[in-house]
Amino acid sequence: MNTGFYRRRKGESNFQRIYRGPKRRFVDAGTAEPLIYEYQVTAVSDNGESAPCPLRDTDPSRLIHWDPRPGEGFRRDTQSHENGYPEYNHWIEEQMPILRYPDSTEREEDRA
Repeated sequence: MNTGFYRRRKGESNFQRIYRGPKRRFVDAGTAEPLIYEYQVTAVSDNGESAPCPLRDTDPSRLIHWDPRPGEGFRRDTQSHENGYPEYNHWIEEQMPILRYPDSTEREEDRA
């Protein structure tokens, strides 16, 4: 069983095959930032090639890419179901400040 990996730039109509082989993981080194790419994967066997999987893309605004952010420390949600808020809303939370634990070297009196 082999795997086929396909890529296209967002907005283009045709996919380009970038890998076909036995690997189940593939890292695409042929991309250029800040372009957004769309990917599809297929399974290939002696019976032929499967239908492609649902699209995945590199759009940084997608919910699947929002957490954790590179280089960011611990993040605490400022709203939660447990505290009586009706629903977690990513777009509202994105606008709120990120709360951080104080640095372990800070003293209580320095923060006052």
